[in-house]
Amino acid sequence: MKKISVVAAAAMILAALGPRSAAAQGTLVPGVKGGLSISTFGEPWSTLKNPTVGAFLSIGLNKVLSVQPEVFWLTQGGAVGGGYYYDEMGNYVEIEYRWKLSYVHIPVLCKLYPIPKGTFRPVLFAGPAIDILARAVEAVYYNVYDDQGEELYAYRGDDVNIRDAFNGTNWDLVAGAGLEVLLNKARLVVEIRYTLGLTNIYRQSPDTPLKTRALMFLAGVGF
Repeated sequence: MKKISVVAAAAMILAALGPRSAAAQGTLVPGVKGGLSISTFGEPWSTLKNPTVGAFLSIGLNKVLSVQPEVFWLTQGGAVGGGYYYDEMGNYVEIEYRWKLSYVHIPVLCKLYPIPKGTFRPVLFAGPAIDILARAVEAVYYNVYDDQGEELYAYRGDDVNIRDAFNGTNWDLVAGAGLEVLLNKARLVVEIRYTLGLTNIYRQSPDTPLKTRALMFLAGVGF
């Protein structure tokens, strides 16, 4: 409920800005987006997949350029092996740790339209982003195998709150491309973007930086 409330409030604020500012700022298009984030911290961490949802306000500067502030609920993280042991039945138990960091992710993008006319408009974009950490948990997964190497079952242990181990903010660089389809009363958006963390997020290891990175597949609609 917390993440839905954050994004819903942001969407209402962005939408409310449009009618009051249209004359001064040019074409304003508020909207919402959602999709899939595939994130990691880099080697030796493997990737995690999580849904993401957000809102945006596109501010047209001219026919080929616009500025677009956004706000997302974005979960980033990674998975890493934690060793193994043999249980009392002689089964091989493999341990995996998954760190999941949930952020309020706020990019400000500069958008370029190489072909500014027509119903289908390709778009390129890039810009900075700030992440505000909302929660961080460590989830432990156990995969149990018999002596023949066949997986018997898997289960998840209790989550551990690890928020205090991380910095409260993170800076990113965002870049990507997409396609906008202009309809009579709406604008359909599909895009792919890469988010590269620029700062060390892990307080307990200042000499070995831990940085976020995520590949995002998004679709949305502007009003």
